Amino acid sequence: MGASFVVRIPVRCRRSAPKPAEPERFAAVVQTKLFGRCDPGSGSRDRHTSAAVNSAGITIQSTLSAFAGERPMTSVWKNIKRNACMILILVSAVAQAQQMQPTEGTNLARGKVCTFDPKPSYPDCTEKGDRFDLTDGRYNGCLWIYKGTVGLMPGYGWGVETMPIPLIDIDLGAARAIGKVTFSSITGSGGVTFPLAVRVFVSTDAKHYDLLCDMLTESVPQDKPLNHRFVAKDLKGWGRYVRFAVLPGGPMVFFDEIEVMAGTHTREEVRHLNKRPVPAGMVKTFARQMRRGTPDLWSYSGFGSDRGTMRENGAYFCEGLLGLKSKHPEFHRVASAINALLIRKSFLDEKLRSAKRAQFYARNIGANDDQAGGLSRDVAEMQEKSAGVNNRLNDLFQFYGRAFDAERSAEQLSGVNPKIEDVTDGIRRLEVEVGDLVSKASSAVVSQTGKWKSDKLALSPEDRVINRDGTNRRYQFTAFHGAHLDGLWALGPFDGYHIDHPVPWPVSDNPGKYTFPKLRGYIDRIVNESGGRIKSFSLTEPSYRGDVIPMTDWMLAKAKADPDLLLQTKEDKRPPLIASTLIGNNSRLNVHHPAALEYVRGYLKSLAGNLSSQAEVDYFLTAWEGSAGHVGFNPSSQSAFRRYLKERYGSIESLNRKWQADHPSFQSIGIPYRQYAAPATEVTGLTYEFERWKRVNYVRFISKMRQFLKQGAPNVPVMSDPSHFLKEGNTYLMYREHACDIMSFHSYPALEDPMWVYLETMNRAFGRTTGYFENYFGMWSRKHLSDERLAKRDLHRFFFKMFLRDVRISAWWLGFHSHPTSYVTAYNGNAFGLNYDQTIYRWSTTALPVMFKRCRSIEKALLESRQEVPKTAIIQPCASVFNLASVNRNGNDSAALTLMFDLHNKLLAPENIAHDYLPEEMVLDGKGTLDDYTVLFLPYAPYMSQEVSRRLVSWVQKGGTLIAVGPFSLKNEFGLDLLRKDSIYRTLFPKFQQVGSGHWDYSVDGSAHRTQPFTASSFGKGRVVCLNQSLNVLMQNSSLNALLTEIVRDVCERTASSPSSDLEILVREGKQGEKYLGLCNRNVEQPIETIVTVAGKYENPMDLLVPGWCPVSAHIYGRKTILRVRLEPGDWTVLRLRK
Repeated sequence: MGASFVVRIPVRCRRSAPKPAEPERFAAVVQTKLFGRCDPGSGSRDRHTSAAVNSAGITIQSTLSAFAGERPMTSVWKNIKRNACMILILVSAVAQAQQMQPTEGTNLARGKVCTFDPKPSYPDCTEKGDRFDLTDGRYNGCLWIYKGTVGLMPGYGWGVETMPIPLIDIDLGAARAIGKVTFSSITGSGGVTFPLAVRVFVSTDAKHYDLLCDMLTESVPQDKPLNHRFVAKDLKGWGRYVRFAVLPGGPMVFFDEIEVMAGTHTREEVRHLNKRPVPAGMVKTFARQMRRGTPDLWSYSGFGSDRGTMRENGAYFCEGLLGLKSKHPEFHRVASAINALLIRKSFLDEKLRSAKRAQFYARNIGANDDQAGGLSRDVAEMQEKSAGVNNRLNDLFQFYGRAFDAERSAEQLSGVNPKIEDVTDGIRRLEVEVGDLVSKASSAVVSQTGKWKSDKLALSPEDRVINRDGTNRRYQFTAFHGAHLDGLWALGPFDGYHIDHPVPWPVSDNPGKYTFPKLRGYIDRIVNESGGRIKSFSLTEPSYRGDVIPMTDWMLAKAKADPDLLLQTKEDKRPPLIASTLIGNNSRLNVHHPAALEYVRGYLKSLAGNLSSQAEVDYFLTAWEGSAGHVGFNPSSQSAFRRYLKERYGSIESLNRKWQADHPSFQSIGIPYRQYAAPATEVTGLTYEFERWKRVNYVRFISKMRQFLKQGAPNVPVMSDPSHFLKEGNTYLMYREHACDIMSFHSYPALEDPMWVYLETMNRAFGRTTGYFENYFGMWSRKHLSDERLAKRDLHRFFFKMFLRDVRISAWWLGFHSHPTSYVTAYNGNAFGLNYDQTIYRWSTTALPVMFKRCRSIEKALLESRQEVPKTAIIQPCASVFNLASVNRNGNDSAALTLMFDLHNKLLAPENIAHDYLPEEMVLDGKGTLDDYTVLFLPYAPYMSQEVSRRLVSWVQKGGTLIAVGPFSLKNEFGLDLLRKDSIYRTLFPKFQQVGSGHWDYSVDGSAHRTQPFTASSFGKGRVVCLNQSLNVLMQNSSLNALLTEIVRDVCERTASSPSSDLEILVREGKQGEKYLGLCNRNVEQPIETIVTVAGKYENPMDLLVPGWCPVSAHIYGRKTILRVRLEPGDWTVLRLRK
């Protein structure tokens, strides 16, 4: 099937010593062995291997495959073998560079005992050796599954006084000079962050401590998994006892190695940061309450509350401003004025960014030298004026801060009014000047482009755009948790208000009759508090995650008489009868029981009818953060499972034939409850179907809830947000079973962006909408937690993703828990700075109203277009998802799942390659087909249904390109070996065998050694690339990364591309053949000027986000259009292209 040319990199033992290098011999071997018998560009089918020893003593055998077949070989494929030579030379050096090395000098902590308060508690890395893990001198890298890592789980604190502060103590044995301190930590996963800070104290007697240094982590981005060593150097400390006070950045924090390096100074030269020694028992309190001085508008600390009393006014539901208004009205007036100016300045900055783009277009289209020079001078002058306004606005903020003392005396605000008027006047004048600049720039190009007319793309609030089912298609920004109040409304405006799940709790004295006593009063209060601005509502139904069903007295009486009505989650133990608990209710209904379903139907139908009769309803929400729970030991659960099997197979004979089993009847098959206690020992038909059924079972209940709500309010859409469930690879089932009209997902950026792509694929096939309940917008800017300028630009990029990826319905939790705690740091969702009782907006937060308006300004274009339909897809290997979950308790984080997201985040999205997600079951159901695509990416998929595997064989043979990560199609969904004729992988590698216990411990040539990093082969008219290491490992090597990226660029179709890696491109298609080009600068620190090459010939492209629109410099070359663009840091725009 084509010759193989392979890169093999055996792993060197961690403790072996490097061997001496022989560069001349190595180069000669590479030249002779690799190219001596084969022209690198010839595409010869002869197999060649070569071995050499590099400078690190690693034996490298290199082979790669040149593709054969009818498709002409491109320059990329011809150069694969040349690139392999570079891999040989560079791979070892890269690997060595990534390994953390001991700090030079004497490590006083080496081998010393660590004492923890509290003790390490993360289960996967906690062991008896934890007391030495941080000082053992082993630099293994920090990861929560490594035993050499120490994991602390301090949890959440809800105020300055209760913020958890773990301590790590090291006794050096004697008092010594300390010149440097380091620690290694990890970030980048949900709930896992760097500590916000580590405050290092030293003592000679362990009774009184001095603060040696304050190690902040805020400057290191936390947008992706990262191991990092933090260093405090040039210290002059002295002591025997070293105490590390850890300020958590989230609920979990992990450390690998701590170093305390000897200094050369004397005791007389010692310097500490505190004025008086801190008693040992007060170190936590001291670390917790350290102040940072008067802040400015562009600094932020999750734990830095410099003024105010958090316990007095709180921070939930905007209580800071509300408390200020009632107790200190003059301060409230000034705070409101500052907030209004912050928002107005944010809108001014938006106009200035548009003016800069217009000036750039004018310069490139052909404005004369005088015009171009004048425009450039105008831009520079306005930038300088804008910076001046920022400084005066910051002066005003700090004036307010200095006045905000414990007394809140109005006299302290004397002189504030002229400052407010000065800033207001500066903004007003700049608004006029920026508008004039846009007009001048547009006029400068009319002679070249002719006059143009801009269409109205904004819709009025009253305009209706309707889906086929009669529901609203427009973008909706829902207020939640206080966003309807005066203090937060300015960050909108919002379209409605969301009612949380405890409010509509039903009351019923008689079966079938329900009232919702809290609902009317709650609606009236929200409307009144909002001053009548709230016109509509949405609501979370009472069961929260779909499992805490509200229980009435008469339903509890029924359950007492019929135990099968309640879900029995422990064998031989009846569940208790509990009526009132909202969260963690143990009286959970068994939804397999018809009477239980009828009860749920009754109160949901009544609720939907009740609310829709009182107010306009935007949507109902079900299964918030839900996941599939225990199916129950109930007799009706067994019956439900057997009905499911009969539905799937029709007859027991069919089931036995496919499972290769001999069950006498469906009644003889029972639920394998042991899979709840321990992983299955092997994959069978039973283990597979149980994993699938417990998911389908949960989805079908959510689907029934939708039906019940529709019975009460037929025209109100139902949103569902079982985000835990979706992360486990079950999204397609939600669409297949029509569990909702709006599919919502929230998690963190590395999952949200690829999941929005997944949802778009499903929406296109099923006609649904994407939602974003519990909006985690703050997590998109968490990597610049301490720099509000950069954080604001991060939020601009977030909105680009949200709008261009059609996330239509979003709920905004602006009344966030804004206490200075790890919770706030982890989610970063608070709208206010943490100073001054949270009464002043964060600089970054004022991006919200600007971005809302930006969306509204082009809403018609967004609604009348769709994301482009790609020719590339990532297959979701459903059989492997279910089966790996059955044999591994951590199967929900299996490579079959994580690689789905990694392929998007690390390979396709950086290259601006549009793609779909194609679930295996979607193909089987006829809702999707492989033939829609020219390139398919396949995550780790050792299990695959025979039918899909056969279709994959046919698809590649007809000319498709398959890029697979790890072995695939080895077994079918029932754990039975697939035949060679049904499996590409078994055909290409008939000698495949496992040589270890890990996913990547296998050989394809029958040897006992792990196989090469990747192979590439022809297969019929198509091609197959097999990646034989995890994507993370491959991408960490710069040479392999470059080679893989080049292959991907060559085989994947792109509508638009740019030489700038900082430019993100999202393409939309209009109904009349027009295209909308979404362009975003990923770099939040530097502007970009670059070109964009678009397939097709387009004349007069327009920037829709310059007021009145503006022509974009474009040149047509053959069948392509070349655009010249400029974007400020983190900025984005939308271009319209028409043929």
